[in-house]
Amino acid sequence: MAAGAQLAAKHDWSNSDNFPNWADMLQVLTQAHWNATGGAVRETMARPWFNMVGPKCLSSGGAVAANAAEPCELDVAVLLGALYSKAAPGLGEQYPQTMTPYDGRILATATLLVESMGPVYQVNEIDDQDGLPGVLIGRYPGDEYSGVIMSEGAKPVCEGFGCANPWFLTTHALAELIYEVAAAAAKGELETKDELVQKFLVMAIDLGKPAQERGKINDLPESKEELTKLLIKGGDGVLVRAKKHAGPGLHMSEQIYRGNDKMPPLTPGQMVGARDLTWSYASLLDALYARAEVSIDLRHLLA
Repeated sequence: MAAGAQLAAKHDWSNSDNFPNWADMLQVLTQAHWNATGGAVRETMARPWFNMVGPKCLSSGGAVAANAAEPCELDVAVLLGALYSKAAPGLGEQYPQTMTPYDGRILATATLLVESMGPVYQVNEIDDQDGLPGVLIGRYPGDEYSGVIMSEGAKPVCEGFGCANPWFLTTHALAELIYEVAAAAAKGELETKDELVQKFLVMAIDLGKPAQERGKINDLPESKEELTKLLIKGGDGVLVRAKKHAGPGLHMSEQIYRGNDKMPPLTPGQMVGARDLTWSYASLLDALYARAEVSIDLRHLLA
């Protein structure tokens, strides 16, 4: 709508007032997805969706809890929305992005997504033991889609909440988000005094290290240069872990089997789901582009 408003004004379209009116309305509606009590941006506020796909709560990473703990409606779609809604040059720039990828509310949501999904996947535990940096995440806590669809009448491989796996595209999106935050740090646009931002920064920097070396950050670096470098390393750690599970020639399917005896006799870390999913590759290219951009910003800082 923001892009439409700018094009409508440029070409003097009739009824062009509709575009800015809708853009203003959507900005207000987007802001309403922030749940200050739970500390997360909700993917949807519609109760029917909540009931159809599970509570998506912080406590439902492994299985749906009897009393699902807030925040709920946690979904990587929120991160994707922030990453994919940046204005293109000359299209909608007069409307500031409602929630940038480095907005504290988006980063608080990202932190909760990692906390809710990362620890429940056995494949992450194995990678941690092997000394890999990074983390693998899926779509939302309690996701039941395993990427394996059985024929009619066959016994499901895994059925119910908690069957789902990490995805390449969601893990790549986390890396891209970290690179975007690094770019904001390099440009002095990051609110480093915001507690929501600080918690994310500690997590993101730790993702650049093996699990055995995490949890030792007492103070965040004060210099933009050092913070940017550490965040780039954090994003790199996430990509390194995802790459570990890609096939020969960097072939990537939809998902990475989580383990936890959900789909025996598969091996944790084995690719499952749609083969060579286009979005797996597109999300990696997006992350690498963001990394290239922040690398340029860092060189300017060091010049």
